[in-house]
Amino acid sequence: MRRAGAMGRGPSGGRGGEVPGAPPARGCDAFARAGIDPEAARDLASACPVRLDVMAPMRDLTSFRTGGPAALFARPGDPEELAAVSGFAAANGIPFLLMGAGTNLLADDMGFRGLAARLSGGLAGVRYLDGDAGGRGATRVLAGAGAPLSAVCDMARAAGRSGWARLRGIPGTVGGALVMNAGAHGTETGDLAVRARVLVDGTARDVTAAEAGFRYRGSDLGSGGVVLEAELLLGGEAPEEDIRAAERAALDSRRLRLPPEPSAGSVFRNPEGGSAGRLIDGCGLKGTGIGGALISPRHANVIVNSGGATSSEVRALADLARREVLKRFGVELAPEVLMLDLWGVCYT
Repeated sequence: MRRAGAMGRGPSGGRGGEVPGAPPARGCDAFARAGIDPEAARDLASACPVRLDVMAPMRDLTSFRTGGPAALFARPGDPEELAAVSGFAAANGIPFLLMGAGTNLLADDMGFRGLAARLSGGLAGVRYLDGDAGGRGATRVLAGAGAPLSAVCDMARAAGRSGWARLRGIPGTVGGALVMNAGAHGTETGDLAVRARVLVDGTARDVTAAEAGFRYRGSDLGSGGVVLEAELLLGGEAPEEDIRAAERAALDSRRLRLPPEPSAGSVFRNPEGGSAGRLIDGCGLKGTGIGGALISPRHANVIVNSGGATSSEVRALADLARREVLKRFGVELAPEVLMLDLWGVCYT
């Protein structure tokens, strides 16, 4: 099965192309061939009002370090550039993918036949909304969707606030963390959100935390829109030494549980009342490999690139774990990692 809607995909994020098992071609003819045509990509890039890179390797943009090239790649630095880029993709009938830091994506080995984007500039900054310039007295920040979570953690600690301490060490960006409602040690990013500003069909609107549909490893924020920024709470007051101790505990926990090799962290969501890692371990799959992809001996719910892995090998290993868990325990695991096909559609 597959599910549409990768993180932050815009209205043009559909599929096309005449490939085995794919629907009839539609949209831009340049990407409806057996492979991405670099010349066609260059022609398209030259027509965009925002600079686009051509044939950008997805292995350099994702934490798995796998995947073929994105036909086009942009780094919009403000809402106007982002609207121009997503509008350009829509006008040319090609998929659009806002990919955050790429820490939760598995790109297709054939690449991405569309326009991928990573936020930069003003869309990747964080500033206090109250208190003084150094953060004293601050209770809230405004964070661009492209800002790393670590920057929010830093500002919370500087303000003497403990709300983000347990989230220290989670990779990725604010936008991606909110869309996926990333969390650790009993705290989720949605718990600290006040509102998010979302771009939908070229129009920005505010979505409150109550409207965002935050749930375990998910939300409604990425449904047909793109997160631009978010107002976030910093949590309760605490002494700096207590905040640093909580951060160290969070980091130590991650180091003990997660392997150092390239990965995207947990491959599957935990089923209700259970642990995906324990179920996979119960099937005796720790250390099992396919090609360069390996179920980590340290954590059974993490697949690592042990060297030269392909996305197909990672996906095949994930499918193996899913089948074995279903057969042995009768539990259907749901992916937490977004596994994309070459049109940006997510496998489930």
